[in-house]
Amino acid sequence: SIAGDGPLVDPTGLAVDSTDTLYVADQNTNQIHVFSNSGEHLDTFDVTDSFGNTILWKVETLAIDESRNLLFATSENEVTIEVFELSSGTYLGKQVTEIRESGGPTLQPGRITASIEGIGTDIEAGILFVNDEEAGRMMLLDMNAGEDPFDPAADYAFRGAFSSTAHFAGADGVYPAEEFDRVAVADQNSSRVQVFLLSEIYEALGID
Repeated sequence: SIAGDGPLVDPTGLAVDSTDTLYVADQNTNQIHVFSNSGEHLDTFDVTDSFGNTILWKVETLAIDESRNLLFATSENEVTIEVFELSSGTYLGKQVTEIRESGGPTLQPGRITASIEGIGTDIEAGILFVNDEEAGRMMLLDMNAGEDPFDPAADYAFRGAFSSTAHFAGADGVYPAEEFDRVAVADQNSSRVQVFLLSEIYEALGID
């Protein structure tokens, strides 16, 4: 057990880096805590921006990209993914995805329909997977696209989407495992986990 009597109140998201350091999202305090694999509390990420505004509102899911020194955190109530520097915990003032335009079409590149859920990274391919729960789709965003992953005008480097409500009743957690050519998706409302071939998804979307 880690932090049973420590700073955690309502832990939700969890990510682990290559050194076995743990990053834990606390939904109650909207903080991200860092622990060693022995349970020592190492750090707490920034919780406000340079203007003193709260960054995360109901933080839930985390994903890390060590090659780019980034940590992604979902802010569920704002329907955004906020971006932090992994090594320092500094908020970078950037977002990946945003909620779709009011009154616009249900499906838009790089935009979440209504509810953002699981996120995960394929480091080798440089792809961030984002589950758009309401639309039943898994969006793929290209982290190799320079500044474009954070540019709404460029649709946050949206490369395509996989599946629909016909396949996912409630797409939640997602875990890409590039070494096994698989991506697993927790289909919450169907009480099952679905597994797909990464190579077939990439081929269908024209991703090298």
